[in-house]
Amino acid sequence: RAIDKCELLVKDLYSRLGLQYRDSSSEDEDSAARAMEVIEIPDEEEEEEEVLSLEPGWRHSQPKALLFLLLFLLLQLREAMAAMRRSAQDVQKFMDAVTKKANGQEAQRAGSELSKDGDLNLGMRILGKKRTKTWHKGTLIAIQTVG
Repeated sequence: RAIDKCELLVKDLYSRLGLQYRDSSSEDEDSAARAMEVIEIPDEEEEEEEVLSLEPGWRHSQPKALLFLLLFLLLQLREAMAAMRRSAQDVQKFMDAVTKKANGQEAQRAGSELSKDGDLNLGMRILGKKRTKTWHKGTLIAIQTVG
């Protein structure tokens, strides 16, 4: 009886404020909760899956969720930039080593004659297979015969 009286007071307050009171049960709210957008966040180590769940109107109603998503994306960008920097440094170290070794071998050669093995010549630009399905451009710095 007290619940009915409270509900009547709430309905009256809603009508005075110009609002419409809607009866809803927890089942109605549960169906609305199902209509959510799910954003999966991939984890490189794949130890545990992180899932960020946002409601369709999250941009306006959830500034914390937007901030969290923005921070996550900034961290991903920072990690990607660091990986690119490391890769560029590795490539530079490799190129320095190749140049150093090629310059050392040129000094050992008599005149400008190249050492030959079949169709390959030292100093020529080639495309080599480093790993499965991974090809790399480079300069031939040594020819080693096997057997």
